[in-house]
Amino acid sequence: MQKLQRTGTTVYSMNYSKLITPFTMKPDEYEPTGDYLQGMIELVRLAKRNTMDALTETTGGKRFGFETKAGLERDLMLLSKDIHNRYLLSFTPAVEQTSTFHKIEIKVNAPGAVTRARDGYWSTTQ
Repeated sequence: MQKLQRTGTTVYSMNYSKLITPFTMKPDEYEPTGDYLQGMIELVRLAKRNTMDALTETTGGKRFGFETKAGLERDLMLLSKDIHNRYLLSFTPAVEQTSTFHKIEIKVNAPGAVTRARDGYWSTTQ
């Protein structure tokens, strides 16, 4: 996460669940695989802390999830709007003796405005 924050990378994720697919398809389109073990593995994975949530929150990105083709198309459009409606605020922090994490907070005085930003930044060292 430090490397991502230091490079100014923003992470977006789009996730798909194999477990939900049978419930979102038309009956004539669904072909069961008999892979029930994979469904159990998916349930266990969902119970753990999600790495993509942590990466998107830390870098100021956003997480999308879809179950259908229409959902994928919708999320791709939302992602493209999000990327094209961003502002980049930057500054050059002072050089410090040791690299430390500094929290930042962004406030906008505009009704209805939504802000999303990374939690902070890592200072550079001499």
